[in-house]
Amino acid sequence: MDYLEKTDCCGSMLASVSGKTTLNIAGEKLKAIKEYGFDGLVTTCTFCFKVFDSRQKAIQTALGDARAGGSSLLLYALGWRWG
Repeated sequence: MDYLEKTDCCGSMLASVSGKTTLNIAGEKLKAIKEYGFDGLVTTCTFCFKVFDSRQKAIQTALGDARAGGSSLLLYALGWRWG
């Protein structure tokens, strides 16, 4: 599905400089995804996957309920699809 924020960065490269900035950027993307009604997120970027998968609790704490459901790396999703 296409959506406006599809190519937006999650901010993972800023984590070493400002972890809060990363959480804000990722949280805004998750909020947008939730507003579109998506249940989860599949990404091709391993950095995005790591942020969205392992940092969801921190994102929720920083921005309130920004959770959009599960996240998955595209390779995993293809593996599940093809068994």
